[in-house]
Amino acid sequence: MQSEDVCRVAGAEIGLHSICIYGGVPKGPQKQAIRDGARVVIATPGRVLDLEQEGAISLSGVTFMILDEADRMLDMGFEKDVRSIISSTARERRTVMFSATWPDTVRKLASEFLKQPVRVNIGSEDLAANVRVTQTVEVIDETQKPRRLPQLLTKYHNKKNRVLVFCLYKKEAARVEQDIQRAGYTAIAIHGDMTQAARTAALAQFKEGSVPLLVATDVAARGLDIPDVEVGWG
Repeated sequence: MQSEDVCRVAGAEIGLHSICIYGGVPKGPQKQAIRDGARVVIATPGRVLDLEQEGAISLSGVTFMILDEADRMLDMGFEKDVRSIISSTARERRTVMFSATWPDTVRKLASEFLKQPVRVNIGSEDLAANVRVTQTVEVIDETQKPRRLPQLLTKYHNKKNRVLVFCLYKKEAARVEQDIQRAGYTAIAIHGDMTQAARTAALAQFKEGSVPLLVATDVAARGLDIPDVEVGWG
């Protein structure tokens, strides 16, 4: 959705129409958007394949393909879907892969589907933490976590600055959200058990600052553009 926002603004200057396709919402409006015509489709793998199988979209005419967050898609088990999509596109095409890391799975995919590729590396090839971010690691017992989070909120959160709290599981995110709210803070969560519309609404409230505390699973770990987040916990 963020990519489509950027593409729509940039494309408006040259008359380039784009649409966004993703799961968790009704297919009808997306099928109609495809019928209305678009030169650019920004999509998630699963929904693209669903629509292709239903005959709503054809990938055979795709001559320029971008795989964004390629490593993340492979980590999440989308390799089969990605391969299916690539094999359905035109043989003579340009392919671009964006990846934050360069693991063996991404190298293998690149070697199979890219001919004479040019690799562009931004920054050092060695992974390193952002020097502008202060990182503190606390190793505590599981039973201490419920008490420690309110202490950290008291220390770092003034009820206006944006704070992001990461949880490993969906149920944990929902529980932490309730615990924070009971402690008197305004918080909202996003996780995989929520509808796409609910996640979008929650993220919008966090971005605009009306809800300054966001509890999230790894659905928010990569690719989201959220400005002015001062503190993050995981």
